[in-house]
Amino acid sequence: MKKYLVFAVLLVMTFTLATPIEIFAGKPPKPIDWREKISNELDMAYAEDIIRTLGSMGTSDLGFRGAGSSSEIEAAEYVRDEFVKIGLEEVTMEPVPVHAWEFRGASLTVYGPRRKDDYTMISASFGGSPGTPKRGITGELVYVGDGFHQNYVGVDVEGKIVLANWIGADFWVDSMAFEATYHGAAGIVVTTLEGKSTYGQVPDALVCHDGLYSPDWVPMISIQKEEAAKLITRFEAGETLTVTMKSDITLDLDGTGYNVVGYLPGEYWGTDMDEFVIIGDHIDAWFEGALDDNSGVAAMLVLADAFMKSGYQPERTLIFVAHCAEEYGITDTYFDWCYGAWYQITHVRPEWAGRAVAFLVFECLGLAGAPLTIDCVPEVYALINNVLARNRNLLPYGWEVAPRVTTWADHWTYSASGIPGIEVATWNDWLDQNIYHTQLDTISIIDFNYLEMLFKVWVDLALELDQRVIVPYVFETMATTLWKKLNIWPRFGPVNPDIAYALDIYEKYGIDTSVNFLPTLELAKTHLEKAQALDEWLKSVDPAIVRETNAKLMNLVKTLDTEMIAMGVWEQSWFPHEQSLNDVVFMERCIEILDQTEVIENDVTDTMWKLNNVGIVWYYDYMCKDNYLNEIDRLSGSKQKSWGTQTHLLPIVDVWDEYDALANMAYMENPQVDDILVSLKCKQEEFAIGNLETAFNSMWTTLQQANSIIDDIMQ
Repeated sequence: MKKYLVFAVLLVMTFTLATPIEIFAGKPPKPIDWREKISNELDMAYAEDIIRTLGSMGTSDLGFRGAGSSSEIEAAEYVRDEFVKIGLEEVTMEPVPVHAWEFRGASLTVYGPRRKDDYTMISASFGGSPGTPKRGITGELVYVGDGFHQNYVGVDVEGKIVLANWIGADFWVDSMAFEATYHGAAGIVVTTLEGKSTYGQVPDALVCHDGLYSPDWVPMISIQKEEAAKLITRFEAGETLTVTMKSDITLDLDGTGYNVVGYLPGEYWGTDMDEFVIIGDHIDAWFEGALDDNSGVAAMLVLADAFMKSGYQPERTLIFVAHCAEEYGITDTYFDWCYGAWYQITHVRPEWAGRAVAFLVFECLGLAGAPLTIDCVPEVYALINNVLARNRNLLPYGWEVAPRVTTWADHWTYSASGIPGIEVATWNDWLDQNIYHTQLDTISIIDFNYLEMLFKVWVDLALELDQRVIVPYVFETMATTLWKKLNIWPRFGPVNPDIAYALDIYEKYGIDTSVNFLPTLELAKTHLEKAQALDEWLKSVDPAIVRETNAKLMNLVKTLDTEMIAMGVWEQSWFPHEQSLNDVVFMERCIEILDQTEVIENDVTDTMWKLNNVGIVWYYDYMCKDNYLNEIDRLSGSKQKSWGTQTHLLPIVDVWDEYDALANMAYMENPQVDDILVSLKCKQEEFAIGNLETAFNSMWTTLQQANSIIDDIMQ
């Protein structure tokens, strides 16, 4: 019996020694799949409740949450309370001084031969437009076509109300209001006729956008295109129509809106080592605003809720922010939108720049059939494409990513302050032309299954922004794009013909290219080489210097983006030199035509086509000169306000008089263009080339600083 016992003991000992320790100690815990865990907490019933609740907040039967209005403040308070319920830290409502715009209703009453023939149509208005007196404005209604300056020629509108078709983006309503006021009208009614307009084309649509308005202009309301068509038919039949337009609007130039902020603390919360990921949206809206932007508010709140419920502890502090005054926030400037975000990042929270990895902003989410569209700063372009590629099963309609930030959402002003912006939306032409900024933007157009899939993608993207040990930037993207726009040397790749032409222009006018022109080009080439080297170096960073490196990388982004993010006069996302280069090139093409030995009729019209591209003289066919000069002042002069000061738009080259002179001799057999030629040459040398030199000098300074930062990072 003993020998069997000894054998058993030996057998147990042998098994014990041969068995891995993990069997007794237990296997190491399986890493938590935070993407799955957080995604499982996404509450779509909560998302629907948010969208419905916000949709019920309005100052009129049509909805409306204008900047600083009672309904926008109600929405801010709602978001604040939700932040608190979710459990975010240090939730605050941060005041923003706005030109508060509260819309309570509008109408147009048309009087018939007998009282029983009178009828009233529901109307809307545009952000920043003043209201009418309580009893409205009564007068004869006059149809003025598209509301261009030429439509008023020979038409008496003094003290009358004008009806005009709004063609859309090419001629914004501020210019229409200026013309109506300039010609003595008492008010203006706009519509969006089928086949002529770019907005509100779905049946029975009412439109509202930011107005780029001045309080000194006459009141403006909008009516449905079907109603306008009936009125136009009556005009064409020879009827004289009397109407009363009413708009119950309060415009308070000393108003207040609120941005709402809450924090999910990161590992280094409250210390100088903390880094941020900012996630946001906007709370104001035209009409109900289900898609734009109740869906964005839902995305932010549902994500914040899911992160909290999952127990996730972020590496970087997640900042959730709801902005006021995105649709409109200030009067009498071209730059009246994105005002709440601009005020926050430039006046209240400028310290976020240089410490925030990115700002993710939600817009118009969940439109069935619409692809996901993203625009972003170039530094995060590669990251976003990688995230979307691995989530293709959640993107049934595909996606489009552009490595540039547009000016149509809050991420623009953040990016131009040095925080990499990412705007995400579901967008297509149908939405733009039919539903966008109409009373038909209701919850019925949101596909909640699609919305949930998008939320899961945002979870993944947010985790990437949070968990990457080294901030996820690629610097070659922007550097390559810049170099392609500046290269004049064939040995380094395709030559940019406009830059090569500009070099010839400099030499023609005897301007020294060695001062700003060539040094900027040469430095851009060096910057590309350094950016490529930095991207390679970042693949193997010593863990001991990670936080120091991140701080320098975010400082590099801030240095580059505050200067290199700029725009042209048509809101193109351009580098700072591109508008000035455009002006110089087209001015010179005009000069070359006029500088011939003999100028004939066709040369004049050819010159006009080219001069159309300089500054904003394209507006010549639409507006009077005073209107044009006012627009210049709003774009780059004394009325350039808010985030417009971040656009790097230099003084607009004014060639109105030269264009006007050419227009008056366009069909002459022997046009005399000597005076025009002298004037264009003078403006080319003194203004256009001067602007380009200023842009090159600024870019050279920025690239020099950026290259120094790169050297410091890799030392």
